[in-house]
Amino acid sequence: ATYEFFFVLGIPVGAFVATMATARFRTRVVPIEWRRRFGSNPGRRLVWSFVGGFLLLFGARFGGGCTSGHMISGISQLAISSFVFSAALFISGIVTARLLYRDGGSRC
Repeated sequence: ATYEFFFVLGIPVGAFVATMATARFRTRVVPIEWRRRFGSNPGRRLVWSFVGGFLLLFGARFGGGCTSGHMISGISQLAISSFVFSAALFISGIVTARLLYRDGGSRC
C-alpha cells in the first residue's frame, strides 16, 4: 500500500474517531439546515444534489479545468482567467451563503 492509500483511508477514519471522541456522531439523510430551509424530502435533496453536481461538472468542462486547477495552478502562473474565475467563485459563494443563511444558520 502507498502513502496516498493511507492518506485517503485516514480521512474517514479520522472523522469517525473525532465524532466518537466528542460523542456527536449522527447519521442523517437530510441535514438539519437543508430540512429547515427546504423540507425533509430525501428525493428533493437527491435531485438538487444531482443538479448541483451537473452544474459543477458542466462549468469545469466549459471553463477548461476544475476549480482547484484554476485557483492553484492558474493563479500561480498569473493567468488572468484564473484570477477572474477565483473572484467570481468567491463572490458567488458569499452571495449564496448570505441568501441561505440570512438568519445566521444553525449552530453545530
